[in-house]
Amino acid sequence: MKHLLNKSSICFFVLCGLFLLIILSTNLNLQRLFANSFENNTALNDTHSSYAFTLDLFAELVEDRIRGIIDILEFTSKDKTFSTISYLSNITDAYHGIASNLETDKRQVLDYILKINPDIASIYFVLPNGDIYLGEPYRHQEQLPRLNFADREWYVGVTTLNETYVSSIFLSASINAPAFAIAVPVSTNSDVESPTLNSGEVPFGYLVGIVNLKLVHDLVSNVTSNNIGDFFVIDKNGTQLFNSSDTGITDNLKKFHYIEGISYNTTQLVNANHTVISELNNTLLLSKPIAFKNGHLIAILVTENK
Repeated sequence: MKHLLNKSSICFFVLCGLFLLIILSTNLNLQRLFANSFENNTALNDTHSSYAFTLDLFAELVEDRIRGIIDILEFTSKDKTFSTISYLSNITDAYHGIASNLETDKRQVLDYILKINPDIASIYFVLPNGDIYLGEPYRHQEQLPRLNFADREWYVGVTTLNETYVSSIFLSASINAPAFAIAVPVSTNSDVESPTLNSGEVPFGYLVGIVNLKLVHDLVSNVTSNNIGDFFVIDKNGTQLFNSSDTGITDNLKKFHYIEGISYNTTQLVNANHTVISELNNTLLLSKPIAFKNGHLIAILVTENK
């Protein structure tokens, strides 16, 4: 089926192209940054400072990636492609939404976002009542356990705030792996300069990105060496998104092994704006809060206490 692109859609694809250029630039320079940061800073003869600087780089990478995902989902939520719903009567429990051959224009947009941003595992267009309308990749929609997800933290958060909400880490039914959700209200107002709904405006639905930061995990796993240590991303509950030493994305939730060794409790830590260094026997723990719109995570470096 041939689709005509409106002006809003053309702007969307131009923006996506810019995001892709940023991603490629990040990938090309990341190895040099990590490889040089630790070596250059050890010249300061301050091992703690060296590790802290390296953790800062990692935390900034994670923060930048998440902010980029928020930006592109908020931009997409204003695209006219998502201002209509044509197949409400075709929603079924069998498909956990609508069939793959319906709303191909919406699916095309979501599929393109996934291709340029591998840190997003799935994206769903969710109705105001929490029912799934459609999702990409379709195989993720197809294998969902149910149609309605109004009991999820991300749904409660985005409907309460009526603006972008980032959830805690959970075991995603979409990908059967740890992830967090970024939920954005979809508005019929096409003002791309305003990512939040107007006062009293009822959302048309929600765009929900299921984020596992796979690209970040793969990049950091490939460019860091054993003499630096292991990098983790956790939430305020101590739930672990990934460990850089893992060979791939795990299929179960884990609590951060050294959570009791962090000097601050995690609630205090996410409200801090600096790196916290803790010593536990022969292990050095460095923790850095990662703050972004209506959400926060914690970046951690675990290394040998030399």
